[in-house]
Amino acid sequence: MQRTPVSGSAVARSLPVCRPPSTPARSWEPRYPKGAAEIDLMMAQRLEQQQILDQEHPPGLHFIIDEGALRRMVGSPKVMVQQWEHLLEATERTHITVQVMPFSEGAHAELADSSTLMETEFHGTIQYLETLATGNIATNLPATALARARFDSLATNALSEKTVRTLL
Repeated sequence: MQRTPVSGSAVARSLPVCRPPSTPARSWEPRYPKGAAEIDLMMAQRLEQQQILDQEHPPGLHFIIDEGALRRMVGSPKVMVQQWEHLLEATERTHITVQVMPFSEGAHAELADSSTLMETEFHGTIQYLETLATGNIATNLPATALARARFDSLATNALSEKTVRTLL
């Protein structure tokens, strides 16, 4: 299944992202083993999206990654080390915040789904909720306000960036 990025995502001012036990898509490095054409297409799209981060005024990004994403082996040990190094480098960029939701916090609201909030100048807050099978966009205030409150709650309970750097 091909997923199309939200129109206007390049003009987002900030992108709070909460990912379930998987590595955040916008932080992927092109080092995962290649397979089906679909995976290659997804990787190409995600790498193209990463170019937004190299603009003169990139959007702010705030990732909350489930600890399972850091611990679960995806690819070889070498690939995993490269992924951790990439995340560590991301924490050094002033517009990127990386937090980790530790196992010790137990189950949380975003365990099964992936949620991205886009704060845009012209459209306000947009939520993209991604599941294994589909993605949905919400722009209504009650849905986006609830998503923001959930994200803020998770950010409060997630490990600080300093602790994440030590963990990585």
